[in-house]
Amino acid sequence: MNSDLERQMRPGALSEAGFLGLNERLNDVISVDLRTLQRLGLTFQQFADRLETLSQKAHGLMHGHRGDNYWKIVEKGLLVEKKYRISWNTYMGYQKCPFGCAENADTDYTIVNVETGESVFFSGLHIHLIREHQFFEGHTKYRLDPETCARVLDIKAGVEYTPVYTHKEYWVGNGGCCISSYRTVDDYLSSHWVGQDEKMMKTIQTGVPVDVGDGLYALSNGEELLIISLTSHKRGVVIDGVPIWDLSEGMYMYKKHTFKWVGS
Repeated sequence: MNSDLERQMRPGALSEAGFLGLNERLNDVISVDLRTLQRLGLTFQQFADRLETLSQKAHGLMHGHRGDNYWKIVEKGLLVEKKYRISWNTYMGYQKCPFGCAENADTDYTIVNVETGESVFFSGLHIHLIREHQFFEGHTKYRLDPETCARVLDIKAGVEYTPVYTHKEYWVGNGGCCISSYRTVDDYLSSHWVGQDEKMMKTIQTGVPVDVGDGLYALSNGEELLIISLTSHKRGVVIDGVPIWDLSEGMYMYKKHTFKWVGS
């Protein structure tokens, strides 16, 4: 069983970089790292929790940011706990867990300890791999050396790093269109384009969009939202107690989404 898994973990199989070096054995890599953690007096749970807490604190600092400026801030990095500058890169595709779990990730992180200048680089998938499989990866591009990680991120024996999440709901875009020639609510409601959208038709049939001011008309069933915006609203508005950002002129469908993060 392990031999089949190891073949899938080699570079070019499940991932281009691979999870193991060409000649590494999975059990050997896990055993060596286990001995390192025992020597340091640390647990796999502590490493997973520390990585999750720091990365999610950085995401929390970006809470509410939108537009082109978002990625400029992320590229520069965000200062967390007054000591760690965290930046990340998100990809179009997901990397799946090589052990066959449903877990996947699409983001790589770099955390720099600004006091020492040292840094660690890891995938969001490391949090799952370490917590569930006791696996820091083999000697490939994505290897996360536990001793270096403990030193850079100040992971101490006997200290709990369990992430404590908070959350907030947002309306997230789920389809729509802007047609500049439409000037009224009726223009949108009677358009041929609306008739081709089954979700929008069902929502419209449940009621009539209500004027909420400033050229905005809303129809919500609690979980889905139809918006007709006769003007643009860059600062965002609140519908049914839930914020919605960067409304452009047009007619759009939104779905309620819960955004969660770890408070700083």
